[in-house]
Amino acid sequence: MQSLPNRGVPISQREASGERSSTPDWENIHTFLEVVRRGSFRSASDHLGLSINVLRRRISDLEHQLGVTLLTRHVDGVRTTAEGAEILTAAQKMELASFGLIRARDRSNPALDGEVKLAVTEGLGTFWLAPRLIEFQRAIRGFSST
Repeated sequence: MQSLPNRGVPISQREASGERSSTPDWENIHTFLEVVRRGSFRSASDHLGLSINVLRRRISDLEHQLGVTLLTRHVDGVRTTAEGAEILTAAQKMELASFGLIRARDRSNPALDGEVKLAVTEGLGTFWLAPRLIEFQRAIRGFSST
């Protein structure tokens, strides 16, 4: 994220100030991935729930951080430049690595274990909960009812 004094300052003037981050922001990279996947800022905006201006600013910030133009804007959407295609490949690998990190975290957490007590009315317990408990027991390995 750029500091407040640089907000709205043209890229050429920002570069002159010497403020250049060596590590791109993951949010900007994720935004770049979504804009490319969706093919347009509007579609990515709808998917991410952010305004088009926020997405454009993030892409601009990323381009500034990397020092290259990533996307060209066209009437029918966006296209990656040659540099953008290379960075897209690296960003996709980065995204896969982040998913791997999350999976590793989930595997390292101990499984939940313990007793579960439920209190429900007779009708709800008989007609809705009881049939689902059988499915639950089958889905949970090592589940034992006492």
